[in-house]
Amino acid sequence: MRYRPTVAEINGYALAHNVKEFVRLAGNAKLMAVVKADAYGHGAPMCARIALANGAAAVAVATAEEALELRRNAVTGEILVLGAVLGREAMEALIKDEVAFPVYSMDQLEEAEGAAERVGKPALLHIKLETGFNRIGMDLADLDAFLCRAKECSHVELRGMFTHFATADEADDSFVDRQYQHMLEAEAICGAQGVHPMIHVSNSAAITRYPDYRRDMVRLGISLYGCPPSDLLAGAADLWPVMSLKSAIVRLREAAPGEAVGYGCTYRVKRPTLVATLPIGYADGYPRLLSNRGQVLVGGKRCPVIGRVCMDQMMVDVSGITAHVGDPVVLLGKQGSERITADELAELCGTISHEILTGISGRVPREFVFDFEK
Repeated sequence: MRYRPTVAEINGYALAHNVKEFVRLAGNAKLMAVVKADAYGHGAPMCARIALANGAAAVAVATAEEALELRRNAVTGEILVLGAVLGREAMEALIKDEVAFPVYSMDQLEEAEGAAERVGKPALLHIKLETGFNRIGMDLADLDAFLCRAKECSHVELRGMFTHFATADEADDSFVDRQYQHMLEAEAICGAQGVHPMIHVSNSAAITRYPDYRRDMVRLGISLYGCPPSDLLAGAADLWPVMSLKSAIVRLREAAPGEAVGYGCTYRVKRPTLVATLPIGYADGYPRLLSNRGQVLVGGKRCPVIGRVCMDQMMVDVSGITAHVGDPVVLLGKQGSERITADELAELCGTISHEILTGISGRVPREFVFDFEK
């Protein structure tokens, strides 16, 4: 039961459409749907199930905790943790639930072998390769010795090898090409040892920009949720936005010229202004940076945010339109012929759509709908 009219609507049909679009674009490569960070704020268990039901071969998360949460919510498909997994307890928990995880050092390999022996199930491993990102990954110089030892380990399965492109969404191809050459060198080392892991390197941007780099599997992240990775790739795929952030007017007041609105009196009324109060603020993930800058949709028309966005409330100017208490308001999404996108909000805030979507806080309920209109 919810009593506040603020909600994030998640369009399951749009999510399914995006999966199918990238299954098509991926060609012979399998598709891994990235549902880390609670599916970029959309609700990981349901998004994972929708993705797997519509053509995704696997899902990926960032942490062991995220993977185990999916298993607790009856997600039975293949899961890969992308981030670091360290320590006996974490590895044993993942092995028990048949979740794959990355390794990039000899110490991790030894720990995984011991954990798998104790659990009585194989450790499903993907080698994370360092190709220039300098985040996590195994240096190429260490790979040969690692493989020699891995072949001696009877309780591990080397399922895959992967890296992450740093600049696939930018115009200059040179760094992506250099990273891929590192992967080819690593693949040759594996082949010389008789090891042939599944290769996956392409993210949302690379899937559309680099067909030759799709390999065995691709990882679909931000575009799964209907956002292009960058302006460069706008229009490269038929993307349907998945999240809409909605609220409603809870108060209307006519403010006279000279009156102030909100904390710090940063907005001064210059003409008779109909001020609408909305029960949503920065604690819900609507950025305070949008104070006196953002817009919302009321009655299908754009209305400016006035004054500072408060923790739990915000004010907008609805002068010139017919507005009533209880009228629906769209802060992210479509109303009538107008649409506010995550990219629009991100540009105003000097950030990226990923941060806008993942920033919608947990106190905003997620409600899944199945709307067949884009």
